[in-house]
Amino acid sequence: MTGPIWVHMTPKKIGSLAVSEAATLKKPTPAVMKLRGGLGGLDSKQVATYASYLFATNAGVMALAPEKAMEMYGVENPSAITSQFAEWAGGTMLMIAIASILGLGGMDFTTALAWGSVPTLVQNAQGLLKGTATKLGFGTMAQYMPAIVSAVLTAGLFGKGLDAALALKVTAAWMGLNGLGCYFFTEPFMKAWEGPAMGVVETTMAKFFGGVMTCAGLFAASVAFGEKDLLTAIAYSWAGFLATQVDALFVSKTMEKLGADVNAGYAWLAIQAFVVAAILA
Repeated sequence: MTGPIWVHMTPKKIGSLAVSEAATLKKPTPAVMKLRGGLGGLDSKQVATYASYLFATNAGVMALAPEKAMEMYGVENPSAITSQFAEWAGGTMLMIAIASILGLGGMDFTTALAWGSVPTLVQNAQGLLKGTATKLGFGTMAQYMPAIVSAVLTAGLFGKGLDAALALKVTAAWMGLNGLGCYFFTEPFMKAWEGPAMGVVETTMAKFFGGVMTCAGLFAASVAFGEKDLLTAIAYSWAGFLATQVDALFVSKTMEKLGADVNAGYAWLAIQAFVVAAILA
C-alpha cells in the first residue's frame, strides 16, 4: 500500500477510528496520574515527591537503626521486641516510600511496588537465617511464613511465578488484613502468631506496626482494587497514617503509652494533613 493511510479509508472507517480513539482516551490506566490543581495551587506531584523522600528517610532510620529511631522519638531503653517491631514497621514504610518515589518518576506501579518490597524481603530473609522470631519467643509460623510470603509476592510483583496483577491484589490483601487484625485486635493477633507475653509498651508498638501494615495494604489496594492513580494511592496511604496518628494522640493515646515525645507526633500529624490536602484538594 502506498500513499497516506487516510487516502485509503472510507468516511465510515474514519468515524469508527475516531470513536475507538475517544473510548481509549476515556479509559486511563491506574498508573496514569491525574492532573490536580493542588491545595492553593500547589503542585501536588511535587508535594508528594518531597513527602515521599522525607518518609523514606524516617523509614530508613527505623529499618536500619530501630533503637536509634526509638531514642529520637523519646522512647527510652526499648526492649528487643519493641525495637524489632520498629524495624519491621520501618521496612514496610520503605515499601510505600520507594514505590511512591519510583512511581512518581514514571515507573509502572506494580514494578515500583516490587522494588519497594525488596527491603521487607531482605528483613524477612535475614530474620529467617538469624532465627529472629524464635529468639523473640514467636512460634514456628512466625519464623517461616513472613519470609515465604514475602519471597513469593515480591517475585510475583516482578512478574515471576505469579501473574503481576494477582500478586498486587494478594499483597494488598495480605498487608491490609494482617494490618487490621494487628491494629484492632493486637493481643489476640499476637497470640495467633504464637507471640511471647508482652507488656504495655511492646503491645503498643505491635499496634503501631499493625497500623503501618494497614496503610501499606491501603496503598496497594487503591490501585489493585480501586484502580486509582498513583497520586490518589499516595494520598490514601497518608490519610491512613493521619488516622492512626489522630488515634495515637487523642483516642488510644498510644504515644503516651510508649513514653514517646508527643510533639513529634503533632509534627507528623501536621505534615500528614498537609500532604493529604495538597493532593486531594
